[in-house]
Amino acid sequence: MSLITLIRSLWSSLKGRTTQADPLDPPEIAALLPDLEGGETHLLRFSATHQPLEVRFKMWKNSNPAMGEETLTLYWDDTAVAQKSWTAPVPEDDLFLHVPQHLLLSEGRHNLFHDVKLYNGNHSSSLPFHITIDRTPPQLPTDNMLVFDPEVVQNGVTDAYLVEHNEELEATVPLYSGIRVGDVLTWYWSTSPSGMDQAGSRSVTQGDLNKPLKVIIPGKHIRDMADGLRYARYTVQDYVGTPELQSQIVLLDAKPTPLPVNFSTPYLEETGSTGSSSTLDPLRASNGATVIIKAGNPFEPTDSVRVHWANPGNTAPMTPPSRWLPATSPAPSPEPTLRPVWAVALRCITR
Repeated sequence: MSLITLIRSLWSSLKGRTTQADPLDPPEIAALLPDLEGGETHLLRFSATHQPLEVRFKMWKNSNPAMGEETLTLYWDDTAVAQKSWTAPVPEDDLFLHVPQHLLLSEGRHNLFHDVKLYNGNHSSSLPFHITIDRTPPQLPTDNMLVFDPEVVQNGVTDAYLVEHNEELEATVPLYSGIRVGDVLTWYWSTSPSGMDQAGSRSVTQGDLNKPLKVIIPGKHIRDMADGLRYARYTVQDYVGTPELQSQIVLLDAKPTPLPVNFSTPYLEETGSTGSSSTLDPLRASNGATVIIKAGNPFEPTDSVRVHWANPGNTAPMTPPSRWLPATSPAPSPEPTLRPVWAVALRCITR
């Protein structure tokens, strides 16, 4: 070795002893989940606990392994668990170590840090970095079915119910143990117990904790699935991805198809006839006429009953005459072809 090379080597060694004071960059763990507001930090994916955990590092300063061996050591809860050494420049793709898989079976919060011994004997370490391991799935209660409005359970999901409730069917998920921010609820409305017709999905937020959860089955989904017996259920999977939980099934009668407009023909009481065509003596209607609607028509509670008085085939209402006739004057006969048809509000009763 030439004198100049030796001097440069000694200078580099002396320089290295005083410049490696800053802590090392934190490690990089791809299997960690993003933190959620109100949730636990640095959560490890459940799937990552089934094999050794890869931990990657950034290159440290003042490295010169050609002048002496450099060693990287990974510590887990203050115990060295993995190590690598180099005597040549460190390839970037070699900057990783593995946490043994058996250590990942211990739930809770764990600290890790790494230490580098430089070629000149100096050491530099990272600040402690924690990860959180959760391998236990939530637990549903014994009675874990979706809870629906008693009206729906008794009468089914009708067109009138959906109209009255803004085209939504609400259900409640009973409170379950182990609920955490990030849990994913998915609910189904299907034609079979194991059907996969998803009706919605949502994640648990901090505001959802410690109270029953509300879910919404859209009216469009119910209508698209048509009439018949339908199976409602939900699943729960926590944020880290432990095995999915299945709820019990609720069987409901779906009747979202609107009732056909097939009502009985109304008639005028003053005609003395209950048929669809009759003759009205205007003297019998001098104080107005009463439209009779037969009982048994399939009206919904929210229906509004109206009547049209118009020419046959015309559903637009006619404007009644505005002139008055003296009682002694013979009243003009109405056109014999007029008959009541549905639509404008008139006095009517059912019998």
